[in-house]
Amino acid sequence: MAFLLLATAATDSFENTVLFMMELVTLLLDYMRTANDRDTKVVDFKQPQELRKLLDHCLQIHSEPQNLEQILNDCQETMKYCVKTG
Repeated sequence: MAFLLLATAATDSFENTVLFMMELVTLLLDYMRTANDRDTKVVDFKQPQELRKLLDHCLQIHSEPQNLEQILNDCQETMKYCVKTG
């Protein structure tokens, strides 16, 4: 999924925050739709070591802030391996 976020400028920070939140809600709604689809696997199972390698970049706490697009990508990547309990 390509996200439509623009580079954050001081004058556009509120608009970028709103856009980020809208993209996040869309991402969550897509996840919920998939989680409730009975034709979708309950989990894309990976062994813990493999999962750690796949999600390492998402789970690290960086000393510098991440851009909003990276945060959305990390959320999407993390939800890919969540158990769908819908």
